[in-house]
Amino acid sequence: MKGTGISALLAAVMFALAGLAVAAVLSYQHLDGVAAERLCGPRSDCARVLASPYAKLGGVPLAYIGSAFYAAMLAVLLVCVASPDGPIRRALLAAGLWAGLAGVAASAALVGIQAFAIRAFCPLCLMSALLVTLAAACVWRARRINAWDPQPFGAMVLAGSAVVLLLLGGVVVLDVLQHTDRQVMALFDDRPITVGQMRREMGAEIHELESRLYDLRRGWVQRRIDQMLLEAEAKRRGLTREELVRREVEEKLDPRAEDPRYVEEMRRRRLEEFLSALRPRHRIQVLLEPPRGGAVKFDLSLAHVLGPDDAPIRLVVFSDFQCPYCAELAQTLKQVQERFLLQVSVAFRHYPLADHDLARAAAEAAECAAEQGRFWMFHDRMMKENGQIEAAWERYAAEAGLDLERFRRCIASGRAAERVQQSIRQAQALGLQGVPALYLNGRRIGGLVEPDELTQLIRAELRSLERLRPTWPAGSGDGS
Repeated sequence: MKGTGISALLAAVMFALAGLAVAAVLSYQHLDGVAAERLCGPRSDCARVLASPYAKLGGVPLAYIGSAFYAAMLAVLLVCVASPDGPIRRALLAAGLWAGLAGVAASAALVGIQAFAIRAFCPLCLMSALLVTLAAACVWRARRINAWDPQPFGAMVLAGSAVVLLLLGGVVVLDVLQHTDRQVMALFDDRPITVGQMRREMGAEIHELESRLYDLRRGWVQRRIDQMLLEAEAKRRGLTREELVRREVEEKLDPRAEDPRYVEEMRRRRLEEFLSALRPRHRIQVLLEPPRGGAVKFDLSLAHVLGPDDAPIRLVVFSDFQCPYCAELAQTLKQVQERFLLQVSVAFRHYPLADHDLARAAAEAAECAAEQGRFWMFHDRMMKENGQIEAAWERYAAEAGLDLERFRRCIASGRAAERVQQSIRQAQALGLQGVPALYLNGRRIGGLVEPDELTQLIRAELRSLERLRPTWPAGSGDGS
């Protein structure tokens, strides 16, 4: 050979080797159905192609035949590389070329079957078709040249890089195609029913389920972090975890307290205070991200908003005055709103739970406070009770500075009850199962969120919005 003949031949070797690897992966999927589901998904296009009758020839999986084909082609090409120029090499090159052309023809036929018969595409099969085409093209190129390339190393590196890029591209294509809305879940007279169709019709419900799954994961992660904080501190002090909790929590509770609910709440608050003091001593980073899709568009005409209406960050919370976790989140939201000021607003919506006997009446009282422009004062006064509210609405109203006679008329009118019911209907339409429920710019981010975590999410959202903001060339104003 002469010129770049050896470079073309070595490139053909590498493409054949990559094709053998792809065929081996497909063969493994035929051997191990669990592996196939892990790689492709049980109802993906890839799985449909592999499960179709066209995936076998005479009962033998085409992936096995493909593996044998690539192995034989690779052997022929390696012998060509090792052989001196002469009749044997030329015969082997001719055999390699005809084999490559046969592979291209077979691959074209299989792609056609995927397109018109199966109506689904296997990314690995498409990658195999591309690799055999490239290998055949390289062999054809090598046959036209009659001398060795004196410096093939650079060409080898270039060809090897091309193969690596192809493999990486194939992995990306596989990942993208198997997780897009085109994934087929069922067939009706060969017409596909896809994930995309489901998401378009059930977007809000799916987002709510994904949010609940996120809540479960985040809750488990937080509990695990809390356990590790206690274990690390106990080890530092030479105590067991139980001894540490007894010293820092149990022994610091008020011994005069008798109400079991009050004692349990104080125990929880004391433990959280202790954990909060331990967190700065360790490097903790929660990498979970809330679901990005399915943003909810809220009707906030009856919501109570703290902060500017045009704030880039809108937090919407569904809450219950008899819920201690809601009271804790209320403190977090107040801190965050004060920290970000004009960048964040908080919208409050009622969702009194049925098993909280005073929650609905408290929500109606808060609505009557809103008629006098004192919703947030009444809200803050109620949340100070940490869920231990009493049916003393007029006392709370007086402490919030309300006109009591006007407050009583509002309660009796039923106007507040209707506004609360509208908020409840909105929460139920979202599929909310409990409170608190917090949304950031329409995306559910969980329930009780730590201040640092919420701050991190807000900053990430602000950075995202900044990237989306259009930039105007200097001096391109309207001239006014």
